[in-house]
Order: sequence, then structure tokens, then C-alpha cells
Amino acid sequence: MIILQVALKLGLIKRFNSFQKMNDHERKGLIEEGEQRWAMKSTMSSLSVDSFAIHAALVVVVTAFSYVAADFLSSFHDKVQIPTFVTGFLGGMFMRMVAQRTGASQYLCDGAFNHASGISTDYLIVFGISAIKITVLVQYLLPMTLLAIGGICFTLFLIFWVAPRILGDNWFEKGIFSWGWLTGTVAMGIALLRIVDPNMKSKVLDDYAIAYVPGSITDIFIISLMPIAMYSGYHWEALAVGLTYIAFVLFVWRFVFQKSGQLVTE
Repeated sequence: MIILQVALKLGLIKRFNSFQKMNDHERKGLIEEGEQRWAMKSTMSSLSVDSFAIHAALVVVVTAFSYVAADFLSSFHDKVQIPTFVTGFLGGMFMRMVAQRTGASQYLCDGAFNHASGISTDYLIVFGISAIKITVLVQYLLPMTLLAIGGICFTLFLIFWVAPRILGDNWFEKGIFSWGWLTGTVAMGIALLRIVDPNMKSKVLDDYAIAYVPGSITDIFIISLMPIAMYSGYHWEALAVGLTYIAFVLFVWRFVFQKSGQLVTE
């Protein structure tokens, strides 16, 4: 929240009003009667089927596909775990493509899917935060404190120096989301993103879902293979591989992103 206050004073947040500028309804999390809108529009005749039933069924189908696909892809190796968030995004994107090709998209309401996404996000935030084990935190308080100090400094460097130079448009929204899941869980990142971008106009979650597919290869290496290498005595080899990867990322940023004019801080 301190970062959000600093970013607000610097003008880095585009879609967020300070608490002092909010009206009474916004401070209570409510919408005035004159500004209230319908959650979804009726696209089908109630004589045949209710519109909400069709939209809910499509959400259930995509959700079921995400679990089945994630379990199937994760079954090839015990160290590989594909998040259902990624497979769910891919399944939803495929279903939207089919709907557009067949002409069925004109009978689907984006508002219904947006509210379904909002409901899922709210529950994800609650369950993600409640999954943190306080007993483990208290048991390893000193080493976790040292790790937290180093992690906060490094993450601040990523958010305020790396993000504006690499992430392009809406870099702060992407950066604050990254702050959440780098220092905690994806649910925390979504919670922070909902504060600075309540209507999700920055499409950060869409970008995250797409980028996670190739990025998961790096995650698998860092989370599973790197500790094994360090434990087995290959300290310098593991460090060399990590530094090589960082050098590759910096090379791509220097000679690809800057030449394509995507540097935000020029």
C-alpha cells in the first residue's frame, strides 16, 4: 500500500482515485443508483433456455477443461506442475475463437463473463491469503526476515527500474501485479491489481496467462532444478546458468525492445 501511495503521488496510476477524492458510495464500495448498470443482457429467448444458464454452462465447461488439461500436462513429470489458470485461459480463448468463427459470439454477453471472472478473482484472493501458514512463518522468523529484506530490495528494483524499461504500456499495473506474486502468491498480485485497475482494462491477467506458458520453463528450472543442483554441490554451475539467463534477457531487452521503440522511459 505504501508503493501505491507513492505511485499515486508520482502520477503512475491512471485508473485509481485516492480515498479523499472518492464519494460516499465509492468509499463504501457501492454504486449510486443513477450509475448502476445491468450485469448482463438477455441474448436468448427464455422460452427455450435462460441466457444466464448458457453462460454459466460455458464457464463450467472451460473450468472442467482447465483442470483436466492441467492434470494431463502435469502427469508427464513429477517436477512439472501446470497451473489451471493457464489452461483455463487457453481453453477460454479457444472457445471464444470457435464462437467467433461460427457466429455464436453475437449471442454471448461479455458482461456475464466479466462478472464470472470477478467472482472467481474475489474467491481466489480470499483462499490464497488464507492458505498462508502462520505457524511456519513464526518457526522460521529470522531467516525469512533476512530473505524478506533482500527480496523486497530486489523486487523494488524490478518494479521501478526494470518494469518501465521492459513491460511497455501499463507498466505499473504489470509491475504491481508482479510485486504481489513475487512476494506472495498470484492471489495477492490480483488483489493489488484490482486496487489500481478495478475494471481490468489493462489486460494484465491476459498478458500473464500468455506469458506464463513459455515462462513456466524458467520457473521449472528455478524452483525444482536449481535447488537440486545447489544441494548436489554444483554451486558454480548453477550460478553460471542463472547469470547466463539474466545476460540473455538483458541482451533481448537492449537489442530488441529498445530498437522497436517500446522503451517507456525515453
